[in-house]
Amino acid sequence: MQISPKTLLAIWFKMIHGGLQIRTA
Repeated sequence: MQISPKTLLAIWFKMIHGGLQIRTA
């Protein structure tokens, strides 16, 4: 299974953004 760089970047960005929100809250 191959994941396109765009999809991988989108998932990574979502994870980082969510983690930042959880840590800040």
